[in-house]
Amino acid sequence: MYIHAQLPYVESLSFPYVKVQNLRVVPPYEHEFIACAKGRWLGRPIYEILRDEFISMDSDGLADSFSEGRVLVKRDGTITKCDMGYIVKSGDVIYHKVVVQEPPCLALAPKIVMDLPLVLVASKPVGLPVYPTGTYRYNTLTKVLKIEQFNDHSVQNADKFFDGKRVVESNIQLLPLHRIDRLVSGIVVFAKTTEVASYLSQEIAHGRVQKIYLARVVGKFPENATNLPLNDNGVFVGKGYVIPIDRKNGIHKFSCEPTPESDEKDMRPKQAETHFRFLSYNKVLDESLILCYPQTGRTHQIRAHLQYLNHPISNDPTYGDPSFNSRGMNYPPISHINWLVQNGNLTIENHDFYMNVSDKLGNGPIKGAGLRKLANNRGAAHCGGIFLHAIKYCWGAALTAEDTHPFWTAEFENAANLINSALAYYLT
Repeated sequence: MYIHAQLPYVESLSFPYVKVQNLRVVPPYEHEFIACAKGRWLGRPIYEILRDEFISMDSDGLADSFSEGRVLVKRDGTITKCDMGYIVKSGDVIYHKVVVQEPPCLALAPKIVMDLPLVLVASKPVGLPVYPTGTYRYNTLTKVLKIEQFNDHSVQNADKFFDGKRVVESNIQLLPLHRIDRLVSGIVVFAKTTEVASYLSQEIAHGRVQKIYLARVVGKFPENATNLPLNDNGVFVGKGYVIPIDRKNGIHKFSCEPTPESDEKDMRPKQAETHFRFLSYNKVLDESLILCYPQTGRTHQIRAHLQYLNHPISNDPTYGDPSFNSRGMNYPPISHINWLVQNGNLTIENHDFYMNVSDKLGNGPIKGAGLRKLANNRGAAHCGGIFLHAIKYCWGAALTAEDTHPFWTAEFENAANLINSALAYYLT
């Protein structure tokens, strides 16, 4: 037995993390998700919407929510319970009260790269979303920084927060100016005031900020690529479109053609441009080390673009190749937890978090958002991290922040010198 906790926790700002097998684990807690009806939901049954659009809940869990009266709708100021066949109408607000089971994350501490009066630059470890989203609320960069790093406005020893005791979250304001994928590591910039956040967000939107990423990709780049001309600065230039193909799972594809067109705004193709610089090739691994310079900020842009070029990130479970399991040992897949109830308390029995995630997961008595009966072997929800690292952030003469090299670059000869030279000459 690893964890012994009250059942269930009620969500509050003073919430514990527990360290288990080098993972940061959050015990289940009650939370109410609230969503205003979107245009594409109108005229559809509420069960169908929750099932098709929210990755955190499976069909059985949803059925339980309706039967137990935990799905409500607010219309004309009145909140009432509804059944699975309720038809969503304009102006509806949907409430769904669940016990949230956050997926465990690697217990890697964020690093403060730069702490200025108006801006904070942090290095995000793999596995953490930047801010609360879906079933990730406490296992997020903003929460971990506030609880582990800036508690009482001073940097603390993160290990003390893994003792299961309740701690107070810092009230420091951290407003992320951009996001990087949960599976990606590296630099994230926060504003400390809303005014600075608004100004810097506009600078990013107008292309005045350059972000540079390191990636490890399959093959000798760019041998397998097409439509990738080389410019005068020795940089390969890729242009096209990022197209959403799976809203629920957040999967996109890259294409040189803006098709298919969709009537739904959030599913339409968006112009995208990424530049790439080759650094090194490891013949034994059959992998290349490259720099990526996104000129636009589309969701999963670099990952989808590299997949299109036939040089996917070598351990990417969503956009990579079938050899992910053998290539992903640096960040092994992490299983969900089977929480058990014993004498009114939550427990985790002896459990291998790094099991083959295609195995069947337990169906414990705690049902709620985040619980899956079967883990998908290629599902990003169970991946610890990928070989993509945001290494540098440049905003003209105003701000330049550079992170240390990730450990996985060491498998390339002379990698440190090659990376440093390329970053010093970052024209694209």
